[in-house]
Amino acid sequence: MFTLFTGIPGSYWDSSKASKSGSALIKALQTRGYEIGLFASAPLTMPEFNQTVFATLPDARLNSKGNNPIEKDESAIEDMEKWLTSVPKNKPFFAFLFLDSVHSAIFPETEEFTVFKPYWKEVNQIKLSNDFDRTPYFNRYKNSVFFTDKNLGRALSFLGKNIDIDKTIIVITSDHGEEFNDTGKNYWGHNGNFTKYQAQIPFIVKWPGKASIDIGYRTSALDVVPTLLPRVLGCKNPVSDYSVGKDLFEPSGRNPFVYVSNYSKDAFVEKDRVVLINEIGVLSFLDPAYNPAKDQSVPPYLKQVLEESSRFLKKH
Repeated sequence: MFTLFTGIPGSYWDSSKASKSGSALIKALQTRGYEIGLFASAPLTMPEFNQTVFATLPDARLNSKGNNPIEKDESAIEDMEKWLTSVPKNKPFFAFLFLDSVHSAIFPETEEFTVFKPYWKEVNQIKLSNDFDRTPYFNRYKNSVFFTDKNLGRALSFLGKNIDIDKTIIVITSDHGEEFNDTGKNYWGHNGNFTKYQAQIPFIVKWPGKASIDIGYRTSALDVVPTLLPRVLGCKNPVSDYSVGKDLFEPSGRNPFVYVSNYSKDAFVEKDRVVLINEIGVLSFLDPAYNPAKDQSVPPYLKQVLEESSRFLKKH
């Protein structure tokens, strides 16, 4: 989510939190007079998005009411609907809806939402191992996705009835993937590796005036800011002034890797390998299944990523 709003690698997280400088996207929206509404089910204080991407929004909505993610998702959607009806018709707006049921693999356990069976009734992480049958756990997850699809349908239906949807950009995505021991190495959930099962995310964009297109090149969350700022918000600066991403709709000049990060590691995902870099700059090389890669060569783009990983630090 940090890269989605800032257009810079996740390795800047600590610096962003320390400086509370906010994100390029939010600041550009503020400069251009957009009404901004944040409707997150999970608290925006953990991780500290209120001190990073939303640091320039001092009165932001940071929490949702409810006793569990189902109730909090409902609260977030209801509050967004109320807010949208209050936005003046002549004002541009930006709404961020962040649902949490999929993250918790939770759903209303009624006949309507119990589509995938059998499902794990009560998640107990201690039981997970290479020998664990993933099917009931995965079915539980898919039921939560089905439930969230219904909630997204509700939100989109409301938008269609209450705003000019033909003049509105809509982006549907996620903050990470979720693994169910897909590599057979006892990885479950997220934040454990940089395989496609954890690092790859869905991304759907509805852009007024653009027909459906086939994109064969790889994109990332880093590409959202350098698409919106020039195309929508009138930014004339070179993209390199504020982002390491590329315009989503521009196939040329794309990197042979994608930046990925978690709280302890950074990596560069190439087509056929993952290059890990630790805090002292030592590299290790893995194939897409997280086995040692046959190609152990130092990537030619290393100088580029080192420069891009320090370019946006404040100079004192």
